[in-house]
Amino acid sequence: MKTKVESSQLTIPVHLVSISARLDLPVGAKKLVLLVEGVSERLGNLANVHFSKLCEKLHSRNIATLQVESLLTIQERSISFNRVDTILLRDRLFSVVAWLRAQNKTKNFRLFCCASYDAVAYVVKAVLEKKMDLDGIISVSGNPDGLDGDGSIRLAMPVLLIYGGFDVRRIKKMEKSLLRPVRNERDLEIVQLSSGSFTEEKKWEQAMDKIQLWLDHIDP
Repeated sequence: MKTKVESSQLTIPVHLVSISARLDLPVGAKKLVLLVEGVSERLGNLANVHFSKLCEKLHSRNIATLQVESLLTIQERSISFNRVDTILLRDRLFSVVAWLRAQNKTKNFRLFCCASYDAVAYVVKAVLEKKMDLDGIISVSGNPDGLDGDGSIRLAMPVLLIYGGFDVRRIKKMEKSLLRPVRNERDLEIVQLSSGSFTEEKKWEQAMDKIQLWLDHIDP
């Protein structure tokens, strides 16, 4: 039987602007995944296609999702400096999470953030510098550039790192930089024979399976 999902298109206020998002709430959901695509390494619409498929898979497991179109307005996306302005993106992400925590429909969910590429940097910054209230982070081909740290940064929450096996540069950089949870609750999953964009046949399906399994094993 197909899971019943309540869907809505939203505009979420973040300081002086608003951003577009889609909220999907399966009946009986207790977890919500906020999906944020990286800014500096967008691959056309490809990443959105990937995250849309992930949303469908999570809904089938009664996991709610909030898919953010972009943390930048349409006008801002043409301004190159915003692509590396991690403080701006950090603050907007913090506002989105605060909004979720304030809504009656979503305030009691266990909240996870799934970010790709350089978006992982401002997710971590929001947690460390703004005390953003999350229950876990999922990093998809996460790029640690833009984060200060020599391996001494600690995150007091579960972390899942997903990489393609060919993405050696990012794996090595992340391994020796940050994301070292205080309780060793970090998992590293490699999708063999895959690039960091998971465009090879069935590789994104394998990555999604790893994400779903990890979420299934987090206490409800």
